[in-house]
Amino acid sequence: MPLLRLEAIQLTSDQIIIRHSLDARPFKTTIHYHDVQLDTLKKRYGARLIDAIAFHIAFFEGMKYCSLAPHIYDITPWTCTEETIALFKLLYQEIFAQHRWENGLAHYPGPTIVPDPAPSARMPHPIETHEPSLLVSCGGGKDSLAVMKLLERIGEPYAVTQYAHSCYGPTQPQHALIDEMVRCCSVARQHRFSLHDTFLHQPHVLEQFPGPVTTFCAPETPCSIFATLPILLNYGYTFLCLGHEQGADSENFFWEEEQRFVNHQWGKSLEAEHVLNRYIQRHLLSNLHVFSILKPIYDFLIFQLLRDEQQHIRTTHSCNITKPWCKRCPKCIYVWLSTLAYLRVNLFNENLFDQQEVQDTFFQLMGKSGHRPFECVGEVDETRLALYACLQQGYQGKILDIFRQEILPYIDIGALLSRYNTVFSEKHAIPPRLAEPVLLQFAAVRVNEQEFLKR
Repeated sequence: MPLLRLEAIQLTSDQIIIRHSLDARPFKTTIHYHDVQLDTLKKRYGARLIDAIAFHIAFFEGMKYCSLAPHIYDITPWTCTEETIALFKLLYQEIFAQHRWENGLAHYPGPTIVPDPAPSARMPHPIETHEPSLLVSCGGGKDSLAVMKLLERIGEPYAVTQYAHSCYGPTQPQHALIDEMVRCCSVARQHRFSLHDTFLHQPHVLEQFPGPVTTFCAPETPCSIFATLPILLNYGYTFLCLGHEQGADSENFFWEEEQRFVNHQWGKSLEAEHVLNRYIQRHLLSNLHVFSILKPIYDFLIFQLLRDEQQHIRTTHSCNITKPWCKRCPKCIYVWLSTLAYLRVNLFNENLFDQQEVQDTFFQLMGKSGHRPFECVGEVDETRLALYACLQQGYQGKILDIFRQEILPYIDIGALLSRYNTVFSEKHAIPPRLAEPVLLQFAAVRVNEQEFLKR
């Protein structure tokens, strides 16, 4: 097991440069803020707060190196509190459960963090509020489009922040893809930051550290929230709005060896929201509220929200392999299927139901084999409901034939529709002033279930 060290945290006017090492091999993460001056933030809020935020960004960026199962994470000369270490351990256990299962690391608890924790000193600082007070985290997918159009419908002004990461390729084309979608919306301001990483998805890294590990993992959602804090401070946003839906709380499978459920999307779960909110408010920014506005609904109702946005749906993208779409991964297939089923838009202008190379992926998505894919996709029953909707509309293909013959006779479509057509009005952390109008919008797009089943 290698030794992980946090070597340096350097702040320039618009960058945070973080250096780690694994067994003395150096790695670097650079975060470039396109419209934030960190030195100006220090003058406004004090060096102590900005340095504390930079430390949290660097400390949690270090979790990706736990992909190689280090036995120690040495952050000397920095220190952190027991609460910070507890958050690190919780995020590692939940977000990396899939990684441990894939790489035979059952019961690996994560690294021991040294030096010993420092005494807790909670001194959170309030954000100096300006208007608009709400910042949307925009990834460029259909959820982001739904969030922005939802806010426009309830008359809530908002700005957006977006980021690009080198693990997905050159950053400029990533920003350009998101820009295309943002232009379809009424955005007060648009912010960008870019991350360049010398560790993730670099083939030579695994060659340097021979062992059982064959895949990488990173706590992308929590890290992106910490990395967004300088933007929130600089522009006075006290609400960070995410686009995570109810399905992100669903487990992929039960892992017998660790006696626990594994959820690929745990970092987007309501539990993760609560944990991160509580920590940031207690230790960093006292009046920041992080929440997901789509949390009360599943994908079925998200697509109903987008029924009037069909002209914009082609500006979205969701693939983590090849931007904008590889057209073959589980995420691409799931979004293609749902868009076809509920918006009658063929995103790829091809019939994936007859593509032999994606048959096994369809089988996993519909619960015919294995477990639900490790991707940000809906539950098995969400896929089944979308397949049923495609059958209703007369679409044809081998996958639909298999679904009709081998799965449809044994499931209760009415029960599935009832579940995914429900607004879970208590399962969210939406601020009270937004909750009522948002829940009314969700209720308004619910379908008439009898008519849906008769189509």
